[in-house]
Amino acid sequence: MMRSNYLEELHFATLQILERTGVAFECQEALDIPGEAGADIANPDRVKIPSYLVEQALRTSPKIITLYTREGESAITLNGQTGSHFGAVLDLQEDLLKELMKVEKTWFDRVGLKHEYPKRDG
Repeated sequence: MMRSNYLEELHFATLQILERTGVAFECQEALDIPGEAGADIANPDRVKIPSYLVEQALRTSPKIITLYTREGESAITLNGQTGSHFGAVLDLQEDLLKELMKVEKTWFDRVGLKHEYPKRDG
């Protein structure tokens, strides 16, 4: 388990990066979302997101998210306690993992972020 002050420092540093340095958005639809919320989108390569927007998003986002298969069956629940997150889902069948990776890639593409998966054995 990470030390509490380490997590706070990491969170603060992340807020600073988002607010001062910014992040790149490659998709106009994804760019509109933070723009409508109040982020500085004058330069899509340096979208600056104020810390209050990040904090508000963290307060109001769902604390539990369930991902489903194409057949509508519950695949995994992300709740901060499962030890799993996008791209590192443990103990699932290979075909389910591939489906989750497709969901993640679609999400990253939609919000305009680049992401590559590490090479897997087997």
